[in-house]
Amino acid sequence: MVSDIISAFIDNNDKYNSDLDNFDSILDEFDKVIGFKSIVPGCGASTILQNVAIALSESTKFNICVLDTNFMYPIQYPLLCSGELKNKENNLDILDFAGDMSKITRATSYPNIYIAQLENRTVVDMLSGKDTEAGITKLMANLKTYFDIILVDLSYELTNISIYSAIKCNKIIHVADTSLRCMYYIKKAMNTTVTLGVPL
Repeated sequence: MVSDIISAFIDNNDKYNSDLDNFDSILDEFDKVIGFKSIVPGCGASTILQNVAIALSESTKFNICVLDTNFMYPIQYPLLCSGELKNKENNLDILDFAGDMSKITRATSYPNIYIAQLENRTVVDMLSGKDTEAGITKLMANLKTYFDIILVDLSYELTNISIYSAIKCNKIIHVADTSLRCMYYIKKAMNTTVTLGVPL
């Protein structure tokens, strides 16, 4: 399934290169926001997302944003960036921000890949009242104006940010492995996803 997504983006990149006037309609033909979620922790969803982002970076000219919803322990920064993580100016919170996205996103070690994460959050913010569906909708709309593709690393924890981000995805790749623990919880995980109204 992941290879099908990469192939679809590469095919659309060929259209992009040949017909810049119809770029917006070309992007509308495929899913712009794709989530990656492990059935249980440790299945490799974050690594798969990283590999998809890098493959798209190497094969297309699309600008890609990786949104990491694991705000307690962000995963994507050490996978995609080199150097120590430094907070952006003024400790901006991406859910409160409506300005230039370059102030809350970072360039990575790979061309055309940028990362947005919630490193300024603490455990107190885990179920924050400001983390509403309206806030996530606004964030996604802002990211869509700056980036062609948004890949969302969905936290295993059912925080407001993770749930609402999942609902805003056009498609979610559920990642499982062959462990007994994963097989045992796969039905529960899928039922939870459907109950929350998250797209499969």
